[in-house]
Amino acid sequence: MTVLEIIRLDELPDTISALADLARADDFLAFDRLVLDFENGSNAFDRPGEALFGAFFSGQLIGVGGLNIDPYEPGPGLGRVRRMFIDPAHRGRGIGRALIGAIEAHAAQHFVQLQLFTDSVDAARFYETLGYRPIAGRDKVSHVKQIGHST
Repeated sequence: MTVLEIIRLDELPDTISALADLARADDFLAFDRLVLDFENGSNAFDRPGEALFGAFFSGQLIGVGGLNIDPYEPGPGLGRVRRMFIDPAHRGRGIGRALIGAIEAHAAQHFVQLQLFTDSVDAARFYETLGYRPIAGRDKVSHVKQIGHST
């Protein structure tokens, strides 16, 4: 039986390099930045409210997605979805949706709004099906989603 697990990552799994190779082949160069920043400590997804999640299918790492305090607009309650990547061989099977679900569940405890940037038409369509609204005229923000209420 094959099982999908979404797990919060406190460290990068040993198999991260295989997923990085797939990301590079898919022209998703931000994945290398995820690994570099995590390893040098500049973004280990470890500030209050932040998290990095891994998607494992039958024990194999097939995707990652992170949540940061928005580094570009660090206002109160703003989180940023970052470094989302799913192994192309596993796309279209609900894995990205499950990963975003885990990110949003965690984010709802810490943030009011999530922001992200993508210049990929396919990724934009994916986020829009999950309720992210396209937004124009803001630097480094292509989509936003309200996830909580300000207190």
